[in-house]
Amino acid sequence: MYQTPGQLGDLENEAASGAIHLRAQTSRADSLWQYRLYLVDPDSPSAGLDEAGRHVLVRVNEDDTIHEIASPRQLAHTEWAEDLFDRLTEAQQFGGLSSVAMVDDSGTEPLLLAAERRLTAAVLSSPPPAPVSDIEPHDPVLSPTANRPADDIAVALDDLRAGDLIEHLADLPEYLPSRDDTIPAIVVSVTGHDLTVQDIEGDDEPYDIDLNQVVSASRPAPTIPVDAPRFRPQSQDDLAPSGPLARIRANIAAIRVLHQLREDDRPATEAEQAVLARWSSWGAVPAVFDPRQKDFAGLRAELRSLLTEEEWNAAEATTRNAHFTDAALVQPIWDVLKALGRVFGRDQWVRVRSLIQIIAPRR
Repeated sequence: MYQTPGQLGDLENEAASGAIHLRAQTSRADSLWQYRLYLVDPDSPSAGLDEAGRHVLVRVNEDDTIHEIASPRQLAHTEWAEDLFDRLTEAQQFGGLSSVAMVDDSGTEPLLLAAERRLTAAVLSSPPPAPVSDIEPHDPVLSPTANRPADDIAVALDDLRAGDLIEHLADLPEYLPSRDDTIPAIVVSVTGHDLTVQDIEGDDEPYDIDLNQVVSASRPAPTIPVDAPRFRPQSQDDLAPSGPLARIRANIAAIRVLHQLREDDRPATEAEQAVLARWSSWGAVPAVFDPRQKDFAGLRAELRSLLTEEEWNAAEATTRNAHFTDAALVQPIWDVLKALGRVFGRDQWVRVRSLIQIIAPRR
């Protein structure tokens, strides 16, 4: 069973050993205490089966003692862990938590502890997050090849690429008594004269062959794109989350979906559109780009691995001007200005619409 250390030094020793991994933390410069969110390593010898791979959230007090806010057994879902961290962070920043551990009227419960318990109970009593299994992985290279259109195009052997269909000999020609038997396969990757392929049936693992074994090749005819269903957000709950950790995670999830769509060259499914709709850029979370701030070091490294140098610099530049207005504020502004626009002439309404876009741009 995982036991949260009582002192900061012991907690940091666990992190240094790899038993736990820091995911996010608040700044100690702005408060008398600090919140830290850790992930218990899946291979941690001190963690039980219902603790490994889960999160633990703690408060680091001014004297470096540790108070456990929520244990790995309580934080059964990553979304709960991130939501609780964000709620505590916002309450700490905007005065929702007492600045000192004052005693309430009953004389028994510190106000800080009581407030933390209320937030924890609210998160842990929320419905479990819906599974994301409806976002099916899409791999065009190893996708089923049944029912291919008959008008596949012939391909020169020196122009083979992933996704092409081939027929190849079981061995190099000089070792074969007959060239009559061929094996249909799909190309996984091409490196010079070496190919990695997989049988059409997909029963076996990908394997390597030589280009000289290929007898014929064709490229599947492009399919006619089908219009993707359109996701329509109903409220701010379908758009950007409010907490810094949740915003960063939502942005990273959107980037991962975007990479997949570009790789697959296809439109987003409705479930993927829901992920993309939660993108909010980086104006509200500039600290993720600042290497001097350790609060989101783990997420910073994850984000950095998804972006090229040019993309990283472009993303960092948006921290100065990329902000989104909450949908609960945007909609009333649109309603009022649209009502005003109906009493204007056409030219005046064009100016009103321009004003709306400046004050409350649509998502």
